[in-house]
Amino acid sequence: MVGITSYGAYVPYYRLSRAKIAEAWESVPLPGEKAVANYDEDSLTMAIAAGMDCLTAINPKSIDRLYFASTTSPYKEKQSAATIATALDLDKEALTVDFSNSLRCGTNAMAAAADAVNSGSAQNVLVCAAENRLGHPAGTMEASFGDGAAALLIGKEGIIATIEGSYTLFDEILDVWRSDKDFFVRTWEDRFVTEKGYHRVVQQAVSSALSKYCLSPKDFSKVVLYAPTPRHGNIVFKAVGFDTKIQIQGNLDNTVGNTGSASALMSLVAVLEEAKAGERILLATYGSGCDVFILKVTDEVNRGINRRGVKGYLAAKKELSSYQRYLRWRGLID
Repeated sequence: MVGITSYGAYVPYYRLSRAKIAEAWESVPLPGEKAVANYDEDSLTMAIAAGMDCLTAINPKSIDRLYFASTTSPYKEKQSAATIATALDLDKEALTVDFSNSLRCGTNAMAAAADAVNSGSAQNVLVCAAENRLGHPAGTMEASFGDGAAALLIGKEGIIATIEGSYTLFDEILDVWRSDKDFFVRTWEDRFVTEKGYHRVVQQAVSSALSKYCLSPKDFSKVVLYAPTPRHGNIVFKAVGFDTKIQIQGNLDNTVGNTGSASALMSLVAVLEEAKAGERILLATYGSGCDVFILKVTDEVNRGINRRGVKGYLAAKKELSSYQRYLRWRGLID
């Protein structure tokens, strides 16, 4: 069997209260706060930090592939995965690959890693996903987007959570996008984005995955997902038959924010930190389609490894002094 053998995460030290953003624009604040990468951080450095956390007590020379997933790589023509592998001291013969252009690229990389291990072409594949997305100032995405990273090690030995099954479908829709000339993420009208995009596609994919493996919502202890907002995730999974108050866990919307392709994987790390052996987890992501994974937690989850994880990084934080400082860090003002 193939599964997750280790995990890690990274959340920036600084947080920006959404009330401060609303105050600057005289608007109604969203609840909570968002994690903000420092002026010298980006998706690459955050991926390295998450990878280091994941490889606690693991020999980096045992990793034979590294997959980096992000829509906000600092380079348009340079492989970030090679930089991450160098920083983590992986063997020079490790295969490095960048996954990009979709909010599903994190689970795309996870699927590719599982296939590589299952086929025997790799033994241990490290998947790092990180995001540092920008919403237009004064827009809802500016307040909802957060920065962060997650890392998962996929292998066959010492499995923490077995990958019991997976399902994927693609869907062509122009709902949320950013061209190579855009600085900020762009979106179509909200009702179109959610009803014709997220709701329709995720509900179809999750229902098909349950049917494929002859499972029902009651077979799962926890659900981990990507959603534009928690409300939209609840709408979809309630329609499929899940108890959204009990089963949907690990949501980091009010403490970290929407971290794009890293969002569901960061939530998965948060769930694994509290998971018990025998629990089944449903993982679902969205972006020009939907990826669904069915995971089952093993006794190895209780292995005592001193990672920081999501819990450790959330406990260490400092509030950013002003919204203007955030603008300066992101290069939006001189």
